[in-house]
Amino acid sequence: MMRTPIVLLAMSLGPVSASAQAGGPAPACDCQADLDSLAAKLERNYIAFRFEVAGKPRESAYRTLVARLHDRAASTSDADCIHLLRELTDWFGDGHLFVFQWPAVTPEETARLAAQAERRDIDEARVRAELDRRKGRLDPIEGIWYAPGYRIGILREPTKGGPDFTAVVLQSDSAQWRPGQVKGRFWRNRDGSYRTIYAADDHSRRDVTSRVYRNLLLTMSPVTWGRAYPLAPHEVGSLDPVDPTRPTVRLFGAEAVVVSVPSHDPKYRGVLDSLMAHHRAAITSRPYLVVDIRGDIGGGSLTTAAIVPFMVTKETRPPIGPSGASMVLSSPDNIAYFEQGGWNPDSIAQRMSAAPGQLLQLIRNETLGMPFPNDTVLPMPRKVGVLMDRGVASAGEAFALQARKSTKVQLFGENSYGMIDYQSVRVVRLACRARGNLFGYPMIAASATLPKDGLNKEGVPVDVRIGRDVADQVGWVLRALRGPRRRASAAPGRRAGSRPACGRPSRA
Repeated sequence: MMRTPIVLLAMSLGPVSASAQAGGPAPACDCQADLDSLAAKLERNYIAFRFEVAGKPRESAYRTLVARLHDRAASTSDADCIHLLRELTDWFGDGHLFVFQWPAVTPEETARLAAQAERRDIDEARVRAELDRRKGRLDPIEGIWYAPGYRIGILREPTKGGPDFTAVVLQSDSAQWRPGQVKGRFWRNRDGSYRTIYAADDHSRRDVTSRVYRNLLLTMSPVTWGRAYPLAPHEVGSLDPVDPTRPTVRLFGAEAVVVSVPSHDPKYRGVLDSLMAHHRAAITSRPYLVVDIRGDIGGGSLTTAAIVPFMVTKETRPPIGPSGASMVLSSPDNIAYFEQGGWNPDSIAQRMSAAPGQLLQLIRNETLGMPFPNDTVLPMPRKVGVLMDRGVASAGEAFALQARKSTKVQLFGENSYGMIDYQSVRVVRLACRARGNLFGYPMIAASATLPKDGLNKEGVPVDVRIGRDVADQVGWVLRALRGPRRRASAAPGRRAGSRPACGRPSRA
């Protein structure tokens, strides 16, 4: 059960010069220094280390891993250091524990990198022609993709020995990027993900693992691109045409409304509030509501507050997951967040300062369960389907847990990612600031009883599983919500059981 808002807490990180570091000479700046810094910060700040490793049978394996990585770090190149650091964080199997690159790049360096960027003689018409020529044989990552400000073409490389796929800029409104410049390279992994090297807006390098969700969202956390081409008929209009992670609402005839939430980013809360208010009459006059959260890797759990009233029932289903009070670990980094971050529930910063190194209850009189008001139950919609997949994580999972309380809600698709037991991410720098490697870790444990009854291992379970071979999963959910229908009940002008018409997404 989740009780506190789940939020990805990102630091604002600008360039930091060596002279800005107080306290004498600059520390060693190599891969070993970053590894030592990572291990120290992890052990001091990461609450799951206290719950699941320290003083437990796993600690011996952890110490062996750290020692082995330390030896390897002495001969690890700058470019490969990020992968060595991730071997340590990946060992925990917690998606909220990560290392990522945020190098300090000057405008002069950006200009130099832009001038050196590889170029390809290709445009959108040629990309479309190649995609059409190979129709039926395309990898899921191939296509034309977009995000605010640019369009990207991804095609398979014709020769072996390098990346499997290359991303090229087709259109950009940035002075730093021009059509034809190579934006990224991808190597397909056995599990269907992609080892990825892409250039950020300032042309600095990012090494990530990317995945395609819904066949429409290419996620390279924290960046997500949306597919523009090719699209199947049921995919047309399902994403916002400008920002692929912006929520949308579509009306499916007189029967259903489909709300798509590709992201729980807090910046979309106002957007979703407006959309739900604008379409309230449509939602409350139709029997079925589908909330599509596939590919939603999280953000803030309050982003979808406007959807909750449409799911409310008087009776509720028993909760799943760990029970008990949320906990925090007192450490200087964690105390600094609560002192400076604008969120200090129940004076937790002061209580942590008085108990260094101790575990404390986040809110002493904490109310169990995410808010689920049931004083007003709407007669319509009668049934709600939440469509999810392995891309649903963190705040997306909190929404799924909240939704499943309702007796008129069913969860469809695949189990979620499993990134919910430890939450609310804090980001800190590692020792070697010139490298720009940052460490993210969750500060809050959902319960003092973890890992007992935790959900990170298997994810939030669905009620009805949908195989990945089902292309139109929204249509599948709508048919499941309707159940068996007699021909006489079909709406005028449409055959019973036929797919309802759908429109383009609405922007409030």
